Amino acid sequence: MKKIFSVILCVIMILGCTSVAFATGWGKLEDNDTSCETYNINLYKLERVVGVMGEAFKVVPDATAKIGDIVYFTGYAMGENAVNAMIRALTEKDYVLTDLANIKADGAVTTDDLGGTMLPVFSARVTGNNPTVSVTIKSGNDVMQCFYKGKNVVTSPEATEVTLGDYTFVRDQLNVVTEVSYNGTPIVPTMPKEEWDKATAGLVELGITMDAVKARQIYMSNEHLVRNFCDYKTITKVITWNGTVIPAPVPAPGLPQTGDMSVLSIALVAIFAAIMIVGVRKINVH
Repeated sequence: MKKIFSVILCVIMILGCTSVAFATGWGKLEDNDTSCETYNINLYKLERVVGVMGEAFKVVPDATAKIGDIVYFTGYAMGENAVNAMIRALTEKDYVLTDLANIKADGAVTTDDLGGTMLPVFSARVTGNNPTVSVTIKSGNDVMQCFYKGKNVVTSPEATEVTLGDYTFVRDQLNVVTEVSYNGTPIVPTMPKEEWDKATAGLVELGITMDAVKARQIYMSNEHLVRNFCDYKTITKVITWNGTVIPAPVPAPGLPQTGDMSVLSIALVAIFAAIMIVGVRKINVH
């Protein structure tokens, strides 16, 4: 990645990037949607600089800071899919701050390496000796690692039945839910009202209604399941400015300062030499 980013001094909003740990509904997905893949996190410490083209942000990997300083940072998550990798700009809610306060958007950067994707830059004030920013993302793409209430949601990637708690959903070749059972009993309109209410109450938690099932509006593909229940891989990235505040020692009045230590050393050597000479002379006399 280039070390100098051009800066856009404005507050921007990256739509659709509020989180990388996805949880979606049950609508039909686009064919090219790869947002459930595993992600890697990239974080950068920045420094605001002034150049011939105006203000810019420079990447400074070894930057440090002390209490009272303002630090700048940005980051993004990129999918491991090399063919159609998804790029997600990190937003304020993604960052966890330690010894930092008053986070705010402070412009944006763009880089050709990400196809011109703009990344929001954030600033924060250092309040302690170990200013740190961390980001944790949960992601995954293995449907066999999807669990709900302690149980696997499918028995195989090709399974036509999906188990979510007390519910079993039957999906067709288009991944549309065609049948729902509660504790092994199919939920049908002819059920007594009391049984119907009990059987359908838990569907609210899943964001599903029987009306939507009847209208063939509930899609339950493996990708849907991964998005909703497969936060099985946790990735954390941390950057720190290692700010340390050590109060300067207050010298005693009249003592030489650090720059005068050579003079003090010479004086001590001279005094020591004089004592030795006197001692030697006294020995010779007696």
